Formats: sequence, C-alpha cells, structure tokens
Amino acid sequence: MQAGLEIKHLIGDDLTAEHWDIFFNFYTDTGERKWGTPYLTRSFFSLISDCLADQILLVLAYRDGQAIAGALNFIGSDTLYGRYWGASEYHPSLHFELCYYQAIEYAIDHGLKRVEAGAQGEHKLARGYLPTQTNSIHYLPDKGFRNAVAHFLSNEQRYIKMEHDILSEHSPFRKNGDDQSASTHKKGQAMEKRTYQIEGMTCGGCTSSLEKRLLLEEGVETASASHETNSCDVTLDPAIVSDERIEEIATKAGFEYKGKAA
Repeated sequence: MQAGLEIKHLIGDDLTAEHWDIFFNFYTDTGERKWGTPYLTRSFFSLISDCLADQILLVLAYRDGQAIAGALNFIGSDTLYGRYWGASEYHPSLHFELCYYQAIEYAIDHGLKRVEAGAQGEHKLARGYLPTQTNSIHYLPDKGFRNAVAHFLSNEQRYIKMEHDILSEHSPFRKNGDDQSASTHKKGQAMEKRTYQIEGMTCGGCTSSLEKRLLLEEGVETASASHETNSCDVTLDPAIVSDERIEEIATKAGFEYKGKAA
C-alpha cells in the first residue's frame, strides 16, 4: 500500500448518501471501462443501505481526504461476499488491497469462515482464492430451448472441469510433499504498468483468453486487453517478467506481438 492512502471500513449507520454517491461513480466507471453496461441504479444502493446496512461492508480508500476507490461487500452468517469495485485513480495493487486483503482481514477479525470473491478472475489465484464449482437451478418451459441449453451445458461442463483442474495447479498454497524450506522467488521493488501492441484479437473471447494466460504468469499483477485498440495494459514486476516473456505468451495464445508502446 502506497504511503498517503487511508482505508476506511463503513458499516451500518456509518454509511451515508454521500458515500453511496461516491461509490456509484466508481461502480459505473468500472462498467464503462470494461465495455459493459452498469445495470444497478443509484436508488438501488440507497435501498440496500436502508434495508441491509448492518450486512454491508463498504471499504473506501482516501488520498488527501478524497475518496479515490471503493469495494462493496455483503456480510453473511459465515461468509463475506465481495461484489463490486471501482476507482477514480490508479495505484499499484490498490484493487487487490481493497477487494481481497481487506476482505480477508475483516473475515478473520469477525470469525467468518470464508470470503467469496465472486466469479471469474484468474488473478485471484495469487491472492489465495481458489476456483470453486457453484451450482444453480433453472426451469426452461420451452422444450426446444431447454434441449438446446442442455446440449450446450454438456460441453460446457467438460470445459469448466478442465479449466478448474488447470487453475488448481497454480494454487499458491504449499501441497503435501512440498519442500518446506524451499525459498520463494524474491520480487522486485516496484511494479510497472506497461502497454503492449498485440494484433489478432477480434472479440471479447480473444481478450479474455490473453488476459487469463498473462495473469497465470508469476510477476504479472493485472492484465487488461482491448481488441478495439489492439493493445494490452499489463502491471508486472520487471525483475520477474520480461518483455520477451510477454511476447512469448501472446504468440502462444495465437496473437501477433508488435512490441511495447512508447
């Protein structure tokens, strides 16, 4: 955490309309930057504050008295559920501090059994969040549509299991038989944000594929690719990850590496 940043936990009566105004701006900014459409309205946050204030943990980061980032969590009987995040300024590792480390610390301090950080995000592996299968129940009255979905799911389930197994191999936790005395790689002193020109991405699936491969690399903290600009922003430890390694990952993923942007 950078010097000069202050983190506050807000629960219950501490939550005000001003806090929700701030967080709503963070929330909508995240949706817009991720090429999505924010589906929650400002009134939604007021509603949950009125009805569930004691079950909400809002974590805000301040710089010079100004809120610059926030993460919204819901407190269950034995689980803390992390859901939304946003920021008005970029600070290395701030996303992970607010969304993951603060959540883990809160859960430990309050006797909660687990933290559920939400769907997706291979970058969560390095922060101690392992892939976990979840289930849901749906009824589709139209037989034709129901059969089509069932056919899709039969293939999707195999892919999910395969991806689950692959991701589990990258668990940060020591496994039985691991050398207890083995030393870990010493990271560099500072992370750097670099932009790479990478061509050949044509859709969201392409960008997601590249991001997943990069986030599995030790020393890569964040990766955000865009097929519209043929670029990928990567926050990395230059002592561990070289530009040549980024080129190798992009090439193996089937894309054309054009070099680091000036």
